[in-house]
Amino acid sequence: MNSPTVSVIVPVFNGGEDLAACLDSLISQTLVDLEIVVIDDGSTDNTAEICRRYAVSDRRVVYIGQINGGVSAARNAGLDVARGTYLAFADADDVVPAHGLEALVNAGNDSGADLVVGDYLVVSGADARVVHAVRAASAKALLQSILDGRNHSALWNKLVKRSALGAIRFPDEIRYAEDQALFVDLFLSRTLRITFSESPVYEHRLSPDSATRGGGRVLFDLFQAKLYIAKLLCREGVADEFRESFVFGSANAIVSVARNIDMSLATELKAHLGQYAKSIAELGFPVVGLTRARFLLELAKMPDRAWVLSLKAARLAASRCVGVGA
Repeated sequence: MNSPTVSVIVPVFNGGEDLAACLDSLISQTLVDLEIVVIDDGSTDNTAEICRRYAVSDRRVVYIGQINGGVSAARNAGLDVARGTYLAFADADDVVPAHGLEALVNAGNDSGADLVVGDYLVVSGADARVVHAVRAASAKALLQSILDGRNHSALWNKLVKRSALGAIRFPDEIRYAEDQALFVDLFLSRTLRITFSESPVYEHRLSPDSATRGGGRVLFDLFQAKLYIAKLLCREGVADEFRESFVFGSANAIVSVARNIDMSLATELKAHLGQYAKSIAELGFPVVGLTRARFLLELAKMPDRAWVLSLKAARLAASRCVGVGA
């Protein structure tokens, strides 16, 4: 059996409301030679039924059902069966413009690149805006831009050669920012050729149910992902090369979690902040990237009640463009 040009990995958990739109956008791609690997991560709604229906109606759809193990485990299951020359990724609540995959593949074929990065649309209700990927002249510059946040670490606007990824997989224990952890591992393990696609290749739909907006404990995995990355940088002996980018991105992570975490988890956040700051400092990455991050770490040294009140005040100030969110 010939390998398809692209394998699209689509993890889904209780995505019954949005999955059909995502799959419709994929089977309608101008690039016909693809396989769509849908991994149902233990859903309890009608996700499995939708997956089976599409797998029956279109032979390019491969359905995998598994016990809930998190998004990293789901993506890894998809990677283990993917046969495409290239790998692409989509979230079950987003859609891919009809030309998206073809544009990425054309850019990859024309340049011989191992990794292609595309512009993308961010959609919130009736509003949509184009986000242009920051062009980088080298793989190292691209990694720096992902670490410091100038480029999004998400997988959905990127195409990677399966031969370049090889046996590299997502860390199963990380359920948020796992994409950044994988990319750092990929960049440090391979000599990559990169290129960019000039047109928007993905439509990212903002949802109140997203991990960031939901404010749940999964946000604490951002600290775990950053610590994982810091260890990779140290292991490969490149901590000094990427220190500035990592420290800035790490500080932004602290601010992001503090801004978005549900206030019922504020005391847990305090414990996570203290442990995270200690752990990365031991690896030689003190949190000095943002005044706001240092401010939050100082607040976290307060007794619990004073910390909670101070965090509430800081978040209120942020909503007025002062303090944490400024």
